[in-house]
Amino acid sequence: PAGPPPGVRPTVPVEVLRQAVRLYRQGAYRDAVRFLFESQQTYELDDSAYFLVGCSLAAQYFWEGQRDRRLLQEARRYFQRVQTLHPGLESVVPDLVSPKVRAVYEAARRPGME
Repeated sequence: PAGPPPGVRPTVPVEVLRQAVRLYRQGAYRDAVRFLFESQQTYELDDSAYFLVGCSLAAQYFWEGQRDRRLLQEARRYFQRVQTLHPGLESVVPDLVSPKVRAVYEAARRPGME
């Protein structure tokens, strides 16, 4: 039976990403991050998962009154890891992500951002 080599985790399944999106839409930003990090025990996170972690951290930053800059810095780090978004996720970004969070994502993606 062909499978991933020993020690290589499969990529995070779409259903895990959907559950993270559901949590995000409910405003459960911490839960979305925790859910994705817990899934790392079984799956390798991909660009879509990094994007959702970044969105959740940035949204939490804004929701909590922009007091904890570490949330914003961490969101930027995850956004910078994103190479390509899955087309299905990219198509819902305008409905899913607030303009503030989208601005953080776009700024983090510019060359020279650290």
